[in-house]
Amino acid sequence: MKKKLIFAIAIPFAAVASMLTIAGITKARADVSGMNITGDKLVLYTGTASSVIVPSGVKEISPEAFAGNTYVTDVVIENGVTKIGRDAFKNCSSLSSISIPDSVTMIGPSAFQSCQALNDVSLGSGLSDLGAGTFSDCDSLKTVDISSSNPYYTCANGAIYSKDGSKLVQYLSGHGAYLYSIPGNVTDIDRYAFWGADTVKEIIVPGMSSIPDYAFTNATGLESIEFQIPTNSIGMRSVSGCPNLAQVSIPVSVANIDSTAFEGCPDTLYFNCEDISKASEFAASKGYAAGDMDLYDSSVLVAAEADRIKREGQQEVPQYKFETYNHSEPKTVEANTDVEISSTEVVSDRAYVIVGGGELTVNNGSDASKVQADAIEAASVEKPYAHYLDQTLSEYVFPSDITSVGDFGFARTRLQNVNIPEGVTSIGKGAFYHCDNLTEVSIPSSVSSIGEKAFAYTPWYQRWENDSSADDFLIVGDGVLIGYKGDAESPEIPATVKYIAPGVFAK
Repeated sequence: MKKKLIFAIAIPFAAVASMLTIAGITKARADVSGMNITGDKLVLYTGTASSVIVPSGVKEISPEAFAGNTYVTDVVIENGVTKIGRDAFKNCSSLSSISIPDSVTMIGPSAFQSCQALNDVSLGSGLSDLGAGTFSDCDSLKTVDISSSNPYYTCANGAIYSKDGSKLVQYLSGHGAYLYSIPGNVTDIDRYAFWGADTVKEIIVPGMSSIPDYAFTNATGLESIEFQIPTNSIGMRSVSGCPNLAQVSIPVSVANIDSTAFEGCPDTLYFNCEDISKASEFAASKGYAAGDMDLYDSSVLVAAEADRIKREGQQEVPQYKFETYNHSEPKTVEANTDVEISSTEVVSDRAYVIVGGGELTVNNGSDASKVQADAIEAASVEKPYAHYLDQTLSEYVFPSDITSVGDFGFARTRLQNVNIPEGVTSIGKGAFYHCDNLTEVSIPSSVSSIGEKAFAYTPWYQRWENDSSADDFLIVGDGVLIGYKGDAESPEIPATVKYIAPGVFAK
């Protein structure tokens, strides 16, 4: 009977073993801690322990392995694990501490997303691939301890950056900033980098070729965002799902805006932009208000941010310094009290002088004085936006060998007089737009084309508009018509006109 009993019990075990072999999971096991491990992969953790150690022998933590676990508070991963999968610890609401060894080379996207209690993270030297949104919406995470020998990443100023500072990988929501200025040498921002940022209210973004898709998506606290020159495009859903966004400032250099870029933002969103820009056109197509006045007052925000830094004993860049340059707040040059009126001092590629006002004149510039400053390069004048928004610029000496002035090249500067040298054939769109102190302009006969609103909103142009004795047609250079103030339905174009600037007859 005993032998028969043993034989009877052995049959089902053999059957189970056969089934496991067929399924290809003979190595699978579930230990008492709730870890389901297949081969060298931790597939799923179903335990209720608060402290968890991922055992040696495991090389990969599978996607969603711990996702949604509300019990685990701290995790230690033994050396040997090389990969942590997508969403592996997502929504682990009690997780506060995790140590990731040097052996880990890859962490998948959103691996620790919405771990609200997470405040202590260490990353080893081997990590070379940190997925998008890895630490997004982790409201308690102020900083991440990244091994100093890691050649790929560093943590500074409340965010994870590439080691050279050129890419912002992840803003840490727990940093708590109200005003966040991204360093000027950042040329790329990872997807979901600001996802769930609910304290930062204003972000200043340096000029980069393109604002990446989803970069600022779901930045729930964001009220104002400013993009700077030479940003060219704003990507898909890059600032979408920001329910508190009140203003976006977009420079004239932006030529493309994805139709979904601001999807899910309030209907009251205001576009601070030039009226002849792509942003203005985009705003009109979406029913947003637009204008060239900054309506968002950040003065209170700046003070609050300063108090926060002082209160928390922080430095602006505690570990890693990146040089910044803000085009809208150019570096100033201390005034020299010995400089004589009308004299010029060259600093870098710009000339600064103290000058007085003058009467409106329009002439061919043949008798204009030509002073060559060796420090001024022609290329800087001919490129678009060369001095756009430079409020330190009150006078500029043009090189004699240039042939053009770039689009918005001197827009919104404090230029008081302009003497375009003979040989220049074209002046770009908005070149001197909103130069609010510009009273004297000299345009040579060599100029044969001028872009839309090149001199709009300048005292020089407005004086012509308001002069009842002046001709209805403003013709400069080689027969270039840049303004018409008459009311005739079919105005007769003067015979001297050879070129009509865009927008001359627009109402």
